[in-house]
Amino acid sequence: MTGTNGKTTTTYMIDHIMKKAGFKTGLIGTMEIKIDDKTEKTKNTTPESLDLQEIFYKMVLDGVDTVAMEVSSHALSLYRVWNAFFTGVIYTNFSQDHLDFHSTLEDYWKVKASFLSLQKEFISEKEVFSVFNKDDPEVIKLLPHGNGQKFIYGLMNEKTNMLYREQGNILMAYDVSCAPGGTRFNLNRDGHVYNFNLKLIGVFNVYNALAAIAAGLAQNIDLSLIKEAIEELPPVKGRIYPVYGEQDFTCIVDYAHTPDGLKKVLQSARAFTKGRIITVFGCGGDRDKSKRPVMGHIGVTLSDYIIITSDNPRSEDPLAIIRDIEAGITNTSRYVVEPDRKRAIEKALDIADRGDCVIVAGKGHEDYQIFADKTVHFDDSEIIREYFELAGRK
Repeated sequence: MTGTNGKTTTTYMIDHIMKKAGFKTGLIGTMEIKIDDKTEKTKNTTPESLDLQEIFYKMVLDGVDTVAMEVSSHALSLYRVWNAFFTGVIYTNFSQDHLDFHSTLEDYWKVKASFLSLQKEFISEKEVFSVFNKDDPEVIKLLPHGNGQKFIYGLMNEKTNMLYREQGNILMAYDVSCAPGGTRFNLNRDGHVYNFNLKLIGVFNVYNALAAIAAGLAQNIDLSLIKEAIEELPPVKGRIYPVYGEQDFTCIVDYAHTPDGLKKVLQSARAFTKGRIITVFGCGGDRDKSKRPVMGHIGVTLSDYIIITSDNPRSEDPLAIIRDIEAGITNTSRYVVEPDRKRAIEKALDIADRGDCVIVAGKGHEDYQIFADKTVHFDDSEIIREYFELAGRK
């Protein structure tokens, strides 16, 4: 699957569905490579072409028959996945990212659109399927170019339901409700209402679930079994991942490192937060600079208070990155700067009160921080747990 956000969680959902249905599965993505139950670390969301073919070979030797895979725009541009032909193609969403690599947003979109061409050879039209998020205006443009069985998913909307009724299988969620412990939604399929109760937080995880449901249905898996599998899946580390202690406020770690990703996480948190939203985030160095002020604006607009800090500065001056973020902020009373990420997280936890939600965004599952002269161990979730443990001993 491809898309700016949602790839990792959707991949894990599909892997879990297929495994529960009796398939021997593999997974390739941002966090890891899985060959059945064995895991390997990965450097890129999508491995280099020779590495990828070697991984596929290992999977074949191990009897893997189904692979859920994240395909990045870099992989498409650099031909990492050429001569890898996909039974199913899923588009999650499209928004600004990687403009340090792609010259324009239009070029980025064209690269993403090229993914559909990897279904056209060596695979029967009866086998292939394509899945599109109808609520993303850029993704739905690709619907006429979809291959095989087409699935369209999104939130219930009678106008668009009628518009796409003749163009594919429609999966529409309704009665969505979010809480710190999970998300509920309903899905009507063939006259039967299925009540889903996810352990994952946020409306965008409803979208991820719908994409995974489409993949399962395309493999002729019963929807009741798909429902069981999705409801079993625990939160994916670093993807709106709750960290628990004895605190009376919510604490979430998320990989949101794009404007749209940050916006969706903050909007999801607002749906269940009675108190304030306190957000800690920065932006990566040597990456798309144009998104920094945009993320600053989103952060201060959708949070009650933000602490701007360092992400992975790489070769750049951390303070220069922070100044770029500040350029998008007009309300200077609602944020502070703390370049030290550990101190920034601890400050957010210090000021949180009952009913608040602390969101630590940008690094998610990562267990390192990259500076110009070194890479150090750093895990947002670990920092939070250590804080809670120390607070519990006081």
